[in-house]
Amino acid sequence: MSKESLFQYTCAAVFAAGVIFGLYRVDVLASGEPGLSALSVATASGTLFLLGFVLLMGPLCRMFAIFDRVLKFRKELGIMTFVTSLTHVYLVMFPLARSGPWGLFRSRPFSAYPGLEALIVLFVLLIFSWNWSMKLLGTKLWWELQYWGARLAFVLIGVHMVVLKYKTIVSWAMPGNLPEAGSHIPPLIVWEAQFLLLVLVIRLSELFGVKIARIITQVSTALVLVVLLWTTFAG
Repeated sequence: MSKESLFQYTCAAVFAAGVIFGLYRVDVLASGEPGLSALSVATASGTLFLLGFVLLMGPLCRMFAIFDRVLKFRKELGIMTFVTSLTHVYLVMFPLARSGPWGLFRSRPFSAYPGLEALIVLFVLLIFSWNWSMKLLGTKLWWELQYWGARLAFVLIGVHMVVLKYKTIVSWAMPGNLPEAGSHIPPLIVWEAQFLLLVLVIRLSELFGVKIARIITQVSTALVLVVLLWTTFAG
């Protein structure tokens, strides 16, 4: 492994660890329950955010030159999403399992299986992320596998989380359900749902050209931040 490659993996690992730690702290503040359960939630959420960042790198680089320098980390961040996803699935199936490794899959199949399927897709992408696989498949097929595989995994993770926590999302979306005063951190699923929509909006904005896409990206990002601040400090 070259020094440059080692540097990129190190940066990706440090960034992923920072994201997981930040999300863990958010979940602890929101739920008041530190421990493996919060870590499991953070690794699941971290997988969504990291993979979302990977999918946004291309559009952001085309819209804003400042993001060009981070494009080279896309592969390494993609690999980190497999690590965080594997960690989440391990925690759910073993340390946190109440009815055996497959208990959650039997009780909530419509939410649990998409998460497992996302892990499988990320594993396939990991296997075919090395240079030998490009020679084996050919550049075109390799690129299509990575392109559609990342998007499929992101959709499956989104389905997993939204189906699992849709009642929480609906509760926070209903008027009058916010805390009366003070600062209250929204549960991570609220952050995740807004991030899912943000990724979708930014990706679709490119259909209107770079100039309009740039405006839509800036406005939608600012709107998400405003909503998060409002739900946190409303009262």
